[in-house]
Amino acid sequence: MRDEWLDTLALHHADSLRRLDLTECQHVSGTDRPLRALAQLRQLEVLRLPKERWCESDLATCLTKLHRLRCIDADALTDLRSEREALRRQCDILSHAQQGIYPPRAAPGRL
Repeated sequence: MRDEWLDTLALHHADSLRRLDLTECQHVSGTDRPLRALAQLRQLEVLRLPKERWCESDLATCLTKLHRLRCIDADALTDLRSEREALRRQCDILSHAQQGIYPPRAAPGRL
């Protein structure tokens, strides 16, 4: 199976396919093309993906478009949780840095 096959699958089965297992598909690329095709599978409920094929943020972008998705393989879920935690830590750091950049405002009438 290759990226072209996923494009065709998405074109013809976007509203009917409910389960998809790609774990043994060695010829699906690590580009965003397969993710764009997967994101079109609006009825998809169960998805299994090849391990470590895409970066977590690209994968998360794809998965957020699959509103009926209720089950993904454990490796993808672990990757997404790790990415979410890293993003939380970055937001905390930025929040603390922003407080240091902008001093508190003086009360009206005071200098």
